[in-house]
Amino acid sequence: MSFDIQDLNEPAEPDNEPTPPANLKESEHRAFLQRITFQWRPEDDRFLDRVKMTAADMFHEMFKDAVEEIDRLYGCLRVPMVRQDGEVATDAQGRTVWEQQNGKPIERFDQLRGSDVMHVQLSLERVKMSIALDVNRLRNDAIYAKMVADDYEDDYRGDTGPQEERKVTGRRMAREDRYRAFYLYYLWSVASTFHKEIVDFIFRLRDVRTWQIQSE
Repeated sequence: MSFDIQDLNEPAEPDNEPTPPANLKESEHRAFLQRITFQWRPEDDRFLDRVKMTAADMFHEMFKDAVEEIDRLYGCLRVPMVRQDGEVATDAQGRTVWEQQNGKPIERFDQLRGSDVMHVQLSLERVKMSIALDVNRLRNDAIYAKMVADDYEDDYRGDTGPQEERKVTGRRMAREDRYRAFYLYYLWSVASTFHKEIVDFIFRLRDVRTWQIQSE
């Protein structure tokens, strides 16, 4: 098969099919969106709310010390807002309210001392080590819960009957175990994500300390 390069410059044959008007495309797009439900079913919404609340409680208990140390570091950088009576302003949770510029807290690195960085770094190292086994336990619990759900599903399927029917029966009977597996996975995911953030934050503190030493 061969072709002449001039063929590439020849205009293509016009498409005989008419282009649908823009308003028709928009109408089809709206019709498509109407078929999608953007809200959870009430029972699913309640389940997710309970999972998120439990995860939030676990996070507060497990990482309270880490959050306090990180707040301590930023407290060394930021400028607290002072009320008319001379007291430092606090929010509803008792946390310090900081002076802001363009919607962001003002941070002055000239206020940060090397001893502040070392204190926070060593404290976070201690927190990281103390919760490492807890994070690993949550992961193992989630893995085991998934194995249990799979085993129950296999057991309830049975060995006789149409394959699709046995599959549906097995998944229905193991539904509660699958939700439990997701619940435990959610807890581990939250803990694992913040644990990694602590590790990254420690490395950044090492960089800051190095920059301070080099600038002295």
